[in-house]
Amino acid sequence: MSELPLDPTPGLQLLQNARNGDRAALNELLEVLRPWMKRVADQVMAPRAEFDSSDVVQDAQLLIARNIEKFEGTGLAQLCGWVRTILRNQATTLVRHGRPAERLPDGSSADQRLPAAIETPIAEIIGKETRQEVRQAISRLAQEDQDVILLSDFEDMAHQEIAKVLGFSTVAARKRYQRALQRLERELEHSRDESGGQS
Repeated sequence: MSELPLDPTPGLQLLQNARNGDRAALNELLEVLRPWMKRVADQVMAPRAEFDSSDVVQDAQLLIARNIEKFEGTGLAQLCGWVRTILRNQATTLVRHGRPAERLPDGSSADQRLPAAIETPIAEIIGKETRQEVRQAISRLAQEDQDVILLSDFEDMAHQEIAKVLGFSTVAARKRYQRALQRLERELEHSRDESGGQS
């Protein structure tokens, strides 16, 4: 227990309150976790001194804030394991792309964090549309659909990794991704129909 970044009793209470939608508790939880997350990120990024581990921490805290209510663990050890997974995934994204995933401020649309280049399973859809149209269509999807598409196609996460980050099974992650792509295609078809009707 000594390596856990939170004291057990207040830590569990903070976690429970944050999962129940208490924003103040979430902010306090993230603040308490930050120094420990920075140490973990420093260790993960040690072989890559050209990158700033603070970017990894900031992006990881964004994902935690957006998905804390989906975290299904019951203890601090499980929370730390979940956070470590998110940190490793964010570090991988930073190294692969030469920069972290673009941060999404409160109230911003998903369109603001989409990269310009896309080389993923979504490429077949993009072959039929412009990237701008796809970015706009994704931003109109439900938040759950946006998350699974962005993690899979823009952060190169496997379904197993997505499952750990978002708090459900690998099978569920795969199914949600497939359904999200179907909804994206329907959204694009709807946009085409509307454009055709206006021309």
